[in-house]
Amino acid sequence: MTYEEVFSNNEKFKIIRCIAILEDIEDENKLSEIIEKERLDKNHRRIQAVFEEIKTQIYNPNLKLRITQLINNCEICNIEKYDRNPPKIPYKITETPSKPREIVHIDVFYTLKKQIFMTMIDKFTKFAVAYRINGRNWIQSKTNLLLYLNTYGKIKKIIVDNELGFKAIPMQQFLKDENITIHYTSNSNHTSNADIERLRNTINEHIRLLRQNERSRHETVEKILRIIGFYNNTIHSTTKTKPIDFINGKIHEDKYEDIHDLILKKKENYINNLNKDRKDVDIQEGTNFIKEIRT
Repeated sequence: MTYEEVFSNNEKFKIIRCIAILEDIEDENKLSEIIEKERLDKNHRRIQAVFEEIKTQIYNPNLKLRITQLINNCEICNIEKYDRNPPKIPYKITETPSKPREIVHIDVFYTLKKQIFMTMIDKFTKFAVAYRINGRNWIQSKTNLLLYLNTYGKIKKIIVDNELGFKAIPMQQFLKDENITIHYTSNSNHTSNADIERLRNTINEHIRLLRQNERSRHETVEKILRIIGFYNNTIHSTTKTKPIDFINGKIHEDKYEDIHDLILKKKENYINNLNKDRKDVDIQEGTNFIKEIRT
């Protein structure tokens, strides 16, 4: 008998194509052990990050519920986790890259011990790096940007805040020679460099968590690099992919369009939600308009 003969009259019947075999975990204790190992190996990752990682390996109908229960009952997480959803109100959709290294966000990060790091994150792949620097001058910025270019390839555009090192004339000439466009974010719009801001928050969060788990409470270069490793080896909530997989060649170019669409869709949903209560300002010709900026 054929499929049409047996099931064609049943509108509720659907065929699901499966491309992977997962291990069924029925024992609650074993399930809890797997969840705990995954989240602790990645330094107390959040619910969605742990779920995205484990769901590709095992199956349990209550997997996400159990992850939520365990993480919400973690004392360290409740003490040290920061609120990832502060109010942000962007006014329009920003440029969305379609492949790696089209846009890279750059920022200078200070630890509590005044160690300085130049952090960079690819807007498309979400792959991040951190370079220890001795100062914020243009020589330090150029040296580490050149190191990035030699390691990962050419960049089309960088986004930075009003960092003086990137405004120096020698640095401007270097960027021109490398055909790199630079965009400076506005002081009044903290969402302009949102990708790097989220990375900074993640680093700070991991520093606090590591202080709870380790004897040493000092921020060291090793700790910062370990934190970047945790981040790059965790499935990103937007791209549904580990950032490190782009570097390892596990993500083929034929997947780029799908990843671009995921990034754009999440951005559009986010902006549409924020703009529900916003209204366009009608400015009549010939009148002056002053908008109060609140930071």
